Amino acid sequence: MERKNLRGLQRLSCSSRKGFTLLEVLVAVAILSIVSTSLLMIRNNSVSQAAEAYNLRRAVMLAAHKMREIEMSEDIMSAQGAGDFPGHPGLEWHVEVMETSLDKGSGALSEVPVNEIRLTITYPSTDGEKEFQYVSIVPPVIELELEEMQEEETIPTDVTEELEKLGIPLPDGFGLP
Repeated sequence: MERKNLRGLQRLSCSSRKGFTLLEVLVAVAILSIVSTSLLMIRNNSVSQAAEAYNLRRAVMLAAHKMREIEMSEDIMSAQGAGDFPGHPGLEWHVEVMETSLDKGSGALSEVPVNEIRLTITYPSTDGEKEFQYVSIVPPVIELELEEMQEEETIPTDVTEELEKLGIPLPDGFGLP
């Protein structure tokens, strides 16, 4: 009888031990590695997207500056060409200038020749190089006609209506005939 009690004590002492089994530890390590891998992937994706946003923002700001520079030049047609932005490696620009017309409606300004400026910017990306186009329309003839009309201080009614349709504000001091 004492033997039975002794075996029961041994079983009791083995099952009352505190701690984790090897299987429980392996499952915990597997779960931890899956979660940490997912978090690292999310972090890397965030860093990549932040770099992409920075490069795009820098490209857009430089493109806007370059476009204003071209629009303000004396001879827009001579602005055609390509180049890079000093101090900004990997950013390149290409400009095409085409003469076209507005082709909007049948009023006095419908056949006005304008210059269409297409500025293509190439910038570095995490997926290689990307590009976008910045397009601007410059109406040199309208500016000349407005300067001539300013000397007379009048604008014909049909021209005024066309300018309003195009969203071009009239300078102060202009009167209608």
